[in-house]
Amino acid sequence: MNVLSVILTINTHLTFILSVIPNMALIYLSFTSRVPEIRGFRVIIAAQSITEILTAVEMSLTEMGIFEFANKIYVIMVGVVASMPTASLILYGVHNFLININVCLIPVVFLYRFAHICE
Repeated sequence: MNVLSVILTINTHLTFILSVIPNMALIYLSFTSRVPEIRGFRVIIAAQSITEILTAVEMSLTEMGIFEFANKIYVIMVGVVASMPTASLILYGVHNFLININVCLIPVVFLYRFAHICE
């Protein structure tokens, strides 16, 4: 295992921990807060946090690694689902779906906040 693969593995697990714990706390705090401004944004905050948690879980399960063969570098799945072709394919589809959700959710969050501020 080369150095870059070790760095990618450590990065994946640290990202998982640093994404899931704060986002779960953010969801909890957004629904238990009594501040009116936060109560107005709690659905959007929760949607963004859930999307980030799902992305972190998916990235941790697939865990991409570097493989070098014949002077070419390949990025392959080396995580839990690497030996399960059907699960790998499903998680790859979920990854693409989550990217699309993030791309669509960012303007929606902006417009929602803009509309809430303009009220």
